[in-house]
Amino acid sequence: MPLNSDTNIKAREFLIARLRTTPPGIKLLQAAEMTNSCAAFCMAGIRSRRPGISEEDVRLEFARLHLGGTLTAKVYGGRKLL
Repeated sequence: MPLNSDTNIKAREFLIARLRTTPPGIKLLQAAEMTNSCAAFCMAGIRSRRPGISEEDVRLEFARLHLGGTLTAKVYGGRKLL
């Protein structure tokens, strides 16, 4: 795993040791939390670019950005995409 070159070598070794001993379930939980955080940041950006948008439209726009228009249209049927 490449780390920034400005990371202190002792800090890098500590991080790698922690990653090696972290149970797989915890790693999976951390990955899920990061995914949820990224989605929340993306949806906050949608809300800031489109004030007054409904939560349903926020979710649809997120899906369109994340999945693309074609797949979103298939998944969400005839709902209007922004």
